[in-house]
Amino acid sequence: MRERSVSEIVRLIDPAVTKELVAALRAAGADAERKDARTIVVNGGDEDLGTELAFFVRAWAQSRHVEFVVESA
Repeated sequence: MRERSVSEIVRLIDPAVTKELVAALRAAGADAERKDARTIVVNGGDEDLGTELAFFVRAWAQSRHVEFVVESA
């Protein structure tokens, strides 16, 4: 049985930090790509992606005082 691929979307309020977050996600091993000035798409292989991504982005954002939203694609 084939594993379902999961994607999540991160939307940032401040577009100035998008490239920095993509770099941080990639450094942590995530398949992340910038979709537009405020949107990042993260592709993963399991259903825990949303929880793991929200935890990572929340910690990253709090250290930089950045607002964000994580959505399922």
